[in-house]
Amino acid sequence: MMPGAVLAPYPYCYRCPFKQEHPDCGLYCLDYIKEHIFRFVVTPEEVAGLIFEPLLGAGGYVSPPQEYWPRVRELCGENGILLIADEIQTGFGRTGKMWACQHWDVEPDIMCMSKAIAAGLPMGVCAAKGEVMDWEEGAHENTLGGNPIIISAASAVIDVLTTDRL
Repeated sequence: MMPGAVLAPYPYCYRCPFKQEHPDCGLYCLDYIKEHIFRFVVTPEEVAGLIFEPLLGAGGYVSPPQEYWPRVRELCGENGILLIADEIQTGFGRTGKMWACQHWDVEPDIMCMSKAIAAGLPMGVCAAKGEVMDWEEGAHENTLGGNPIIISAASAVIDVLTTDRL
């Protein structure tokens, strides 16, 4: 419902929105972005970023085909589009790796994380590569940026996760 935002169907092979079957589809869901969205809806030059959930959460916990996110990473790189990972539900070890996008060896330009970061206390973080997050101090605010108690909780969560097997 956000003006200017364009939605693409999630690559859900079991209930494919395009009535295709993987792997015979050749990743038609990715072709749809290139051949339909980029051709008829918005040009790649007009797209600032592509926000993705590595594993679809609220839609039934769906895992896309193994080759999908690496190909999306390539598409974004070829067109100067920032790849933004929504790791709100999947981050901090919830999938067996620290970040769900690691299952595909995909490195996003920006990552949004929350929920598990402070063991359920209200905290959210947006992290980005240095070349993306080159802002002057005070140029951004954060509603759930934390306070000393929440920062301590987040630090403890990170200590537990990084000294464990993740």
